[in-house]
Amino acid sequence: MLEHGFAALSIEGIARRVGTTRPTVYRRYSGIPSMVLSIVLARFGPAHDPWTDSLHDDLLTVEQDLVAAFDDPFVRASLTGFLDSLHADPELADRFHEGFVEPRRELIRRILDRAADRGEIRPVTDASWVLDVLLGPLVLRASMTRIGRIDAALARATVDAIVGELRTRSA
Repeated sequence: MLEHGFAALSIEGIARRVGTTRPTVYRRYSGIPSMVLSIVLARFGPAHDPWTDSLHDDLLTVEQDLVAAFDDPFVRASLTGFLDSLHADPELADRFHEGFVEPRRELIRRILDRAADRGEIRPVTDASWVLDVLLGPLVLRASMTRIGRIDAALARATVDAIVGELRTRSA
């Protein structure tokens, strides 16, 4: 992946590189996108709950974890091809949603509920947009590298914008 990119990968090439056969690889993975998803889920697993007692700090910790994932050379090399594969393979899209997206949406819901319980914000009925805003700049910059870096400044700016919006909605 790192040497040739997503588009140049083949099951045959991977099997040859690791010293096995195509059927052996296919017993474990349905194809390259399935393999990429398995690697991403193994490397970046479930989202961990920071529980800092601060909406801003909780969201910043989540965003820093996402920055680490999206700035990873493997993810950067595979992202556009992998995302394209999700359109063609509904089962893969479901696995990605269930294994990566939904656990993070649930984490965001818990973070926002705790912030509302502490009185930092009003209760949020639709929290899905918060993860969308956290992920959007990272996906953009990981897939279009000339736009800018994926770094701590981007994480802070993104979280500051979200917290500002949540507090405006609570005013």
